[in-house]
Amino acid sequence: MGIFDGTRMAAGMAGVAGFVNAVAYLGLHAFVAPMTGMVVQVGFDLASQKWQDAVLSLLAIASFTAGVVIARYVRRDERGPGLCWLLSGITLAIAGLHPLDGLASLAPIAGALGCLNGSQTRFGMVTLNTTFLTGNLERLGEAIADRAMQHRPAQLVCVASIILAYLAGATAGAAAERHLSAPLLLPAAALALMGVVAQVRRQIGSAPI
Repeated sequence: MGIFDGTRMAAGMAGVAGFVNAVAYLGLHAFVAPMTGMVVQVGFDLASQKWQDAVLSLLAIASFTAGVVIARYVRRDERGPGLCWLLSGITLAIAGLHPLDGLASLAPIAGALGCLNGSQTRFGMVTLNTTFLTGNLERLGEAIADRAMQHRPAQLVCVASIILAYLAGATAGAAAERHLSAPLLLPAAALALMGVVAQVRRQIGSAPI
């Protein structure tokens, strides 16, 4: 995979993830991909004896992890990420057909993003996550330092693209959550389209992914 294709793929995944995270946070007041925040939230809930909220937070963590496991199994036979994108898109569509409501919505959304993140973490020579950004910000700092020493400019471009795409997706998601009745159907459609295109390209062998 070339750096251009890898950057384009990573940015597309990050844009979808930013959109979904914004919708979920505004609608459910919970994180569905940044699991560090959810672990801290579990601590808050336990300390405040908010047992139901603690269960909700733990469910998000378990669902995200389950999504990563599913992606790992799907890709075990060296299959491309397209099938994972399709699965994530279908899951988001199912969640998006109903009003966002606690456990019923949180589990599939977190699972979909876990599957999305696990579908691809290697882009060219760069290893990155696309549904949360903390580790990527660390790599951005490393890439900036390396660029100053004339090393790894491609990594700098790829990481910066993911962060900007995530921000753009989050902005679009926040707007969609306020103005659309079923905002999750947009990223669901985007993932399904990405998955179909990836699978078709893989089948015809024109551009292996």
